[in-house]
Amino acid sequence: MKDLKIGDYIITQNPINGHITNTLVFGFLDYDQHAWSPLIEIKYQIHSNLIQQQHQQREHQQEEEEQQQNSIYLTEDHLIFIYDNTTMVNSNNNNTEMMNKKAVFASTVKKGQIIFVYNHHHHYPHHLNELIQAEIISVQLRNSLLINHTQYENRYKIGLYAPITDTGTMIVDNVLVSCFAYISNHQLASYIISPWKLIYNLLFYMNRFIKLFQYNEYNDEIDSINSNGIPWFIQWIYKFMYQILPDSQFYKSTFLI
Repeated sequence: MKDLKIGDYIITQNPINGHITNTLVFGFLDYDQHAWSPLIEIKYQIHSNLIQQQHQQREHQQEEEEQQQNSIYLTEDHLIFIYDNTTMVNSNNNNTEMMNKKAVFASTVKKGQIIFVYNHHHHYPHHLNELIQAEIISVQLRNSLLINHTQYENRYKIGLYAPITDTGTMIVDNVLVSCFAYISNHQLASYIISPWKLIYNLLFYMNRFIKLFQYNEYNDEIDSINSNGIPWFIQWIYKFMYQILPDSQFYKSTFLI
């Protein structure tokens, strides 16, 4: 994540057809290589109803063991998409239509809920270009800089990064998440950020049209703006929205300096 730059493309889900697609990174809502925050570790496994019947039992067990090791780390106030439990019970298919998704704070997800995972394994050839369901098997708050500690490996989670894409979504550690935090309403956050996206696109295409060959310099300037935490104009927008929206729209400990 720390190597991402404005103008890069990352993968996400197409909001129209549900397929995996590329999405443009046009800014950062937060970018601080030295910052630290408590993280929510969400462990998940592929939902059992997705395992094909023709697989051998040994292959089933091996795949399940592999999937149990998968995790994603998010700040407490970051939005992640879960399946709407009211429709999940009555659904017999694994279609991940956007209407079945609900964005919630990472700190509120629970064991047994369903998230959406990018499948890049040959075990599920019919879902290679789609997201599939995965079940949350544990949720833990990690208050230490040291995430994993074994006799072979130390892993530290330092740095806070929140790229913003033209779709407002992205796939991180194979999991579909929102680009947004603080505000509980994903669609509202997308609307708030839309002027930023418009300005980026205008500058980009103007630069191409007049052929000034200064796009890299423009990117460097934007990168410098995003190198010191949350951009000032994003802080201003959130502070303004905090004054006019009910407290329930924000994470409980939202505070912008």
